[in-house]
Amino acid sequence: MVRGLLEGKALPATVTLSEQALSGSYRTVGVALEEYQKVAASVNDERVAEVRVAQPLAEADRVRLEQALSRQYDREVHLNVVVDPTLLGGMRVAIGDDVIDGTVVARLDHARRKLAG
Repeated sequence: MVRGLLEGKALPATVTLSEQALSGSYRTVGVALEEYQKVAASVNDERVAEVRVAQPLAEADRVRLEQALSRQYDREVHLNVVVDPTLLGGMRVAIGDDVIDGTVVARLDHARRKLAG
């Protein structure tokens, strides 16, 4: 069914990956797409960073963050920005196993733990 919908409208690799994503090899289609994105990034010598923010990033901020992360990891970094209003403010950046959590929620939690003991 997927092949019938996408064939001739998408690249053959896209059709194949879509079929695999829907075949049940992954918990959800979203998880499958995240994995495929990592593979595509590694082929292009890039890294993928998930950036969670409370409000959408301005384009200039997005470019600065992308450049800073690219310098830090010595390769291009592609940003997947997820707007999550529950963060209140700040941002959380995850690249592979590295996590930089500068959210207001994380800072308040850290302060609470320091005060407790």
